[in-house]
Amino acid sequence: MFLRDYPAELTPNGEGGFVVTFPDVPEAITEIMDESELEETATDCLVTAVDFYIEDHRPFPSPSKKKKKSGNYSITSINKRKNIIAKYNDCK
Repeated sequence: MFLRDYPAELTPNGEGGFVVTFPDVPEAITEIMDESELEETATDCLVTAVDFYIEDHRPFPSPSKKKKKSGNYSITSINKRKNIIAKYNDCK
């Protein structure tokens, strides 16, 4: 489940930055000021969402396929994903 990427959607926030949301994980919402912050901030957001799912004893949603339109990105940090997997497996 965590070996694939989760598509993210960026929406301008009206202040020069973006709101980042994940269609597959509605609880995961964050904000960045520019796209250079995307990978780290969005990955941290997904880690936090994992915590919500673990606390509620719910399975974490599988990622959908990335859409081919502009404004969709994938989180690709291998080290962060390893931390997510470890954290999730420790709580099973």
